[in-house]
Amino acid sequence: PDDSLADLPHERPFLEEVGREPGRLRIGFTDRPPFETPVDEACATAVRETAALLASLGHEVEEAAPEIDGETIIGTLGGVWAADNARSVRAIERELGRKLGAGDLEETTWELVRYGSHLSGVDLLDALDALAAAGRRIAGFYDRYDVWLTPTLAREPLDRKSTRLNSSH
Repeated sequence: PDDSLADLPHERPFLEEVGREPGRLRIGFTDRPPFETPVDEACATAVRETAALLASLGHEVEEAAPEIDGETIIGTLGGVWAADNARSVRAIERELGRKLGAGDLEETTWELVRYGSHLSGVDLLDALDALAAAGRRIAGFYDRYDVWLTPTLAREPLDRKSTRLNSSH
C-alpha cells in the first residue's frame, strides 16, 4: 500500500499555517524512549517541564506514547540507513574516480557502509515494509493527539571541545 502522507487532505496551503494560532493542542508526552536506552535526568526533566508549560498555556497535555516496537524500528532503520550510506559512497566513488577506504570516512560511517554493502535488495525491501507498517501503527496515535513530545536527546549534548574524531584523524 502507498504510505505517502503527502496525499492527506488539508484545509489550506501549508504556507498559510505558518504563524497561525494553533488553538488548543492535544499533546501526548513521554520522558522515555521507545527502546531500551537510559535517558539523563536533565533530558527527562526538560520534557516534563515543557509538558507543564504547555498545559499552563491551555493545551490538553497527558502522558502518552504510541505503541512502538523500538527494537524493530532501530534494526530496520539501521539497515535502511546503512544501505543509503553505501549508495552515497558509491556515488562519491564514481565522482572521485576511485574507491574509498576506511581512512576516508569516520569509523561509524565506514561500518555502516560495510554493512549496507552486504544487504540484499530483498533485505532492504523487507526493512522498508517493516518501517511502513510501524509508521501506520504510529499514525493511529495521531488520531487522538496533535503532538508527541519526547526527549530530543537521551543525553545532554557534549561540549564541542570534548568531541573527537576517531584516533586515525
